[in-house]
Amino acid sequence: MTDAVVSHVQHTNTQNKMNKNAYEIRLEVLQLAHGDIMTQYHEALNCQKETIYNDGQESSDLSGIDVSLPDASKIIERAEELYKFVEKS
Repeated sequence: MTDAVVSHVQHTNTQNKMNKNAYEIRLEVLQLAHGDIMTQYHEALNCQKETIYNDGQESSDLSGIDVSLPDASKIIERAEELYKFVEKS
């Protein structure tokens, strides 16, 4: 490809990324919030597992670990926090 074509493709891609409607932005914010909350969940779960294994109890009994998934309300709350940031920009 020539430099002009590459430049045009990059410019077009930049334009497409910047021209999102409100629904697309909200969806992305919701996806970010979901990913954030699930990362926190998995980190907490791994910490709980490590605590059991570090106590010298190498057993397959993981009943002491809280494996309940986060509520949708937590995800929505996090999305609202993130969306407030987007609105300010």
